[in-house]
Amino acid sequence: MRQAVQTGMPPAQVADAVFKALREDKFYILTHPDWKERVRIRMEDILQERNPIESASGTVWWPRLQQVFQLRSSALTRAIRSKMSQIAKWCKKVVRR
Repeated sequence: MRQAVQTGMPPAQVADAVFKALREDKFYILTHPDWKERVRIRMEDILQERNPIESASGTVWWPRLQQVFQLRSSALTRAIRSKMSQIAKWCKKVVRR
């Protein structure tokens, strides 16, 4: 798990993707292309009322995603706060004009 977090996308890059999606009025933000297939499978499971499938490693991927999020959330929060600070400064400049 820690290896997945360490080799994943840096928090600042995730923050950039989040703010880009917000600017483009996107609701869903998938930072990794391979997640689209996983989401499609999960939605099909839900619609068919099936239990979540297991990954090749034998673990259900949703709890694994939650673990990754918990490990990355503090770094991501710092990156998002930094971006928000930058946006706030930019907004103040625009208002002053």
